[in-house]
Amino acid sequence: MSAAGTHVLWTCARTSGTVARIVLAESGLPHETRFVDLRAGEHRTEAFLAVNPKGQVPALTLPDGSALTEGPAIHVYVGRMMPGSRLVPEDAAGMAHALEWLSWCAWTLGSAVQPAFLPGRFAGVAEAEAAVRDAARVRMAEAMAFADRSLAGRATLLGTEAPTAPDYYLTILTTFAARFGVEVAGLADLQRHRAMMAARPKVAAIIAEEGLDR
Repeated sequence: MSAAGTHVLWTCARTSGTVARIVLAESGLPHETRFVDLRAGEHRTEAFLAVNPKGQVPALTLPDGSALTEGPAIHVYVGRMMPGSRLVPEDAAGMAHALEWLSWCAWTLGSAVQPAFLPGRFAGVAEAEAAVRDAARVRMAEAMAFADRSLAGRATLLGTEAPTAPDYYLTILTTFAARFGVEVAGLADLQRHRAMMAARPKVAAIIAEEGLDR
């Protein structure tokens, strides 16, 4: 459990928790980071289920002892806690568009990436795992092409000068996709966006720390 009065991020390397790590790092919100070993089954332990009954990462324990358990909710909370970070817009329409993109990253591109990581969960039999990965690559490529079109003529997903939370989410998901052979080559706007985001020191440091640069 967390110490009273602190924010604690519960995460696992090379998961959507990586996005939460980056968002928190960029925000400047004081917090602790605790890693959960999914392969060892730590997310199923009584101790972790007391934090997040869903048994998933990321989870963010708040100073009052409650927890946020979905990436988009965590990103919005962090952005609202640290408005100077400009991670989420302050106006209602801007916030709604941020949630629109966070939801798309989580459920459209994110759900395309997951079967590539865990084909056995979707295939049912080992012989079908290659087909599941191939289908995942197609869905990732389609989603990334959509993101590329959406970035045309703008530096960021929301058209803001500074990156917002959805930009960090997109960057990590495209990094995951590249590990399965789905590259941004040929998608000029997405390639430019990814290079811009990956050049940010805190983004680059976490990508390197989690081994996503190799």
